[in-house]
Amino acid sequence: MLGIRKMYAANLGAYALIRENDPQAHFEIHADFTWNLFNAEALGYLQSIGINSATLSAELSFAGVVSLIQEAPLPIELLVHGSIATMLLESCLITGLLGHLTKQDACPGYCTKTSYGLRDRLGKTRLLVPDQYCRNHLLAEKDLCLLDV
Repeated sequence: MLGIRKMYAANLGAYALIRENDPQAHFEIHADFTWNLFNAEALGYLQSIGINSATLSAELSFAGVVSLIQEAPLPIELLVHGSIATMLLESCLITGLLGHLTKQDACPGYCTKTSYGLRDRLGKTRLLVPDQYCRNHLLAEKDLCLLDV
């Protein structure tokens, strides 16, 4: 079976799909950062349903991270560096605004021609990154960097 032993689940639906196709629980399952985990109760729930490890929310404070490291009922990971998507838009905002098209129309590829962003209420520009499925990922204002801690 390809030698795969571990899988990442982005949400409860992905977890259910993995377990549905692996009823004997051969795979170790890791809860990705997209679960937005903030407390020991959530980690305890994940452990109770068979999740083996988890990544804490990138929005968690340093004090919250330290507290959870001490309380965590299962192994945890922490994102320490990189661009973090704060929102996933299922429809291409770029094409919608520039071309007045719907998801059913052929993609004209506007997003491949230049970079796009959204300005938040504080005047900060947040990069909008398209993916191969015509979804847009809205990135945090600044890259995450905890390398100094």
